[in-house]
Amino acid sequence: MLVSGAFLLSPNQIYILHMQNDCNLVLYYRKIVVWNTKTDKKGVGCFLRIHKNGSLVIYDNNINVIWSNMYWKNDGFVFSLCVENTGHVVVYDTDNQICIWISK
Repeated sequence: MLVSGAFLLSPNQIYILHMQNDCNLVLYYRKIVVWNTKTDKKGVGCFLRIHKNGSLVIYDNNINVIWSNMYWKNDGFVFSLCVENTGHVVVYDTDNQICIWISK
């Protein structure tokens, strides 16, 4: 889970995925926005969660869905969220070692 104000760094520490306090999930290259969910000001107390079916979902503090990557896979796999050195946010199926979703 990535709560408001928290962030993930790429291994090279150039890209930052930030769950902003305004509920927008933003990928920065240094201080330049390269990708975002366009969910700013759509809620308060938002957080990002990766579900056991591989979907990424942003919820507000009332557990309303603000955004989803609309990816659904069968339950039972282990997924991880990564920020790559290439500047993409990626969800991996770690059991099968494959990428199942990538930010555009």
